[in-house]
Amino acid sequence: MTEKQARPALKVDTFGHPGTRHYVGLASPAHSTKTVDERKSDTASRPFVAKALFTKVLVTDTIIDCTPQAGSSHILLEPTLSQPSFNTTLGVIRLFMNTAGELSMAEMALHATTLQEARDTFCAALYPALDFLSFRHDVPVFVSTMRVDDVQNAIMHLVYLAPYEQKKLNIAKYLYRPEIKAVYALYREAKTSSSSPYKLLNYFKILEGLLGHERAKIRQEAREKRV
Repeated sequence: MTEKQARPALKVDTFGHPGTRHYVGLASPAHSTKTVDERKSDTASRPFVAKALFTKVLVTDTIIDCTPQAGSSHILLEPTLSQPSFNTTLGVIRLFMNTAGELSMAEMALHATTLQEARDTFCAALYPALDFLSFRHDVPVFVSTMRVDDVQNAIMHLVYLAPYEQKKLNIAKYLYRPEIKAVYALYREAKTSSSSPYKLLNYFKILEGLLGHERAKIRQEAREKRV
């Protein structure tokens, strides 16, 4: 794979529900012997290259650029190291840094029979390593984008966080209700969390409050004001 092929910048502003992770497969139309469908259904053991881009804060963007310069983290790599890596039981994970010397991307070459198997193997090797680094340095390490290349079949599989649309501020039309400020807080907490279970918990608390105690309280206030 050439350097040019290894640096995609894909617009994803319409790829899925904002703030949630999505998967997309892109197949090169040019291939010497197989159709796209034949390549997608291939189950032979073959080489894959998997990459993970890191970020200091989990954000969404309209551009996917899975290269070392696009990533960042709170962990600095020694500039004297020619090619730092993690040796795992599933394979070697190569570590890359950006121009600021920050750990920015990880890459692993492996063999698998499907894109899903390759991604699962990469995750099984990578995440324990990131867990250790986070624990050892007492900092968060976020994965913003993951890319898996089926080298033999020229198929690229991306995992990304869908971006949000920009919204116009119109304070004149807003009605802030202090009595449900807890709902606003829980909603923002859910939107900014990277944990799906925690998001669900916050949304559940909102429904529980609006449909339970808070709803009864609002009805009581409405009766008192004869609304």
